[in-house]
Amino acid sequence: MKNFIDSAKEIKEICKNGGVAPKFIERIDFIAPQETSKNKIRDISSPYYLTDLGVRRFIDPQIFFEENLKRIDFPHELIYKNSKEFIEMVPTESLGEILDKWILLTGNYTSANDAIKNRIQEINASNGFSVKIHAGTVLAAMNNREAISIFESAAKQSSPGTLRYFMALHRLAATEIKRTSSPRSGINTLNSLDKSIDSSIHISDGDKKSLLSVTANLRALAFLKLGNKQKARAEIEYSRRISTISDLKEIKTSESARYIAQQNINFAQILIGEGKVAQASLLLRENLEFCDKNCKEYLSEALSAFAYSKFISHEYDASLKYSKYAIRLLLHETSPTRLKVAREIMVGSLYKVGDRQAASIYMESIMSDPLGFIFLEDDKFMNARKIAY
Repeated sequence: MKNFIDSAKEIKEICKNGGVAPKFIERIDFIAPQETSKNKIRDISSPYYLTDLGVRRFIDPQIFFEENLKRIDFPHELIYKNSKEFIEMVPTESLGEILDKWILLTGNYTSANDAIKNRIQEINASNGFSVKIHAGTVLAAMNNREAISIFESAAKQSSPGTLRYFMALHRLAATEIKRTSSPRSGINTLNSLDKSIDSSIHISDGDKKSLLSVTANLRALAFLKLGNKQKARAEIEYSRRISTISDLKEIKTSESARYIAQQNINFAQILIGEGKVAQASLLLRENLEFCDKNCKEYLSEALSAFAYSKFISHEYDASLKYSKYAIRLLLHETSPTRLKVAREIMVGSLYKVGDRQAASIYMESIMSDPLGFIFLEDDKFMNARKIAY
């Protein structure tokens, strides 16, 4: 039976003649690596979807996969059909790695969820932490309550105050708040986690601040679900106040910086909702400079957010300029959803500056060409001068 790793090798051979998105072959290298690519480092174009603290179900990898296969006339349905049994049968110690590769290549959470459901007891009984984190994240993303038992099991095999303990309990809280409609239970889990972080002897003070910032941000969401906007805002403000990229020992500086950048965008959205658009725009400009210095991989999303603030401020030339720059970066990433947002801002800006013909062309392409080949094939667009902010 041909599994998805075998299919990845076959797809790579077909793609040697081109016709696919710039990062598609690079992504396949992580699924079926050759000797020359085994030590490559995964970047924003090949993320670890199953390490997501928010236990989200990402639609990007499936769109990216299926749209590229359309361009080489390769039937993705066969890969989905043949690989479920393969995922069910791999040894437990290899399951975490296989789930990571499966979601990275196909984004098909449904097949992964179905395969995991038959192995819950086996996964809980294993000593594999990454197996539990990856399997639990898939189940949580699919609103499967059995994710809770897996995250609880992962927490029990981790020492309180360690990064692993945080990873397990934060996902448990996210599942309770986002997936099982249990925000109060999620708050209790986060409060317990905060005590563990505060008393930890395993991590630095910088790590503690960074982790407490993350728990506060999730607690804010729980309060929003409970209808308490005042407490939610207080948690967000506290989260932003203590977030840091200094004195980090366990947490990567770039990871903490990306989280701070997202906090800035989230807070700007609150300001916009309060009618404080100029204040939000200033924050988002500062966020551009922060990302350029500390986490360039997040710059595309920061640019889109800033472009949107300019659009709602009726500064259409600026929103057009910054949305175009965001698009140029996003075309070399693998997020069709973020690309779609930037394209919509650009189209709206084109209409507002009076270029209705271009706006109509690009508007139609959003649905017909979700990976943005219309831009990749336009040398004038891709070679435009880099924008100084």
